Amino acid sequence: MFISSTLGELAEERKAVDSAVRSLRLIPVRFELGARPHRPDDLYRAYLEQSDVFVGIYWQSYGWVAPDAEISGIEDELRRAGERPRLFYVKEPAPERDPRLGQLLEGIREEGLATYRHFGSSGELAELVVDDLALLISERFYAGQPVSPALPEGTVSFLFGDLEGSTGLAA
Repeated sequence: MFISSTLGELAEERKAVDSAVRSLRLIPVRFELGARPHRPDDLYRAYLEQSDVFVGIYWQSYGWVAPDAEISGIEDELRRAGERPRLFYVKEPAPERDPRLGQLLEGIREEGLATYRHFGSSGELAELVVDDLALLISERFYAGQPVSPALPEGTVSFLFGDLEGSTGLAA
């Protein structure tokens, strides 16, 4: 799970998402910029390439724009996420939201191809992330299963196959 957010304003929320992801026995990947004399594009691109899901957490800041760039790191990460499943969480209220972030979020909402949810606290965010990731994993897992033909009476269908003559269980 690649977790994208601005660093300064959402530290508590990033920790909550990290814990939520780990509670599902998944691996969170957060790019913590730290002090570097150059843009670390190659590093976060590698992180993105190794991740199956993109999780964006946003509030008021659009993020840092490098001197030779036109967009912030968070927008660049989003663009590079490609066709991965994307989950977006936006903290409200946001009375001082940067207009560029507002435009980015509006584009995400209008696209309608990703989960887009509002939250007010880090606890609420953690619950949303666990629920959404569990649903996403279930949908992806079931989507990969072959369609079973109609089963004869007395057959119980399980996730990993069919057992004939089983009793007491429902599919």
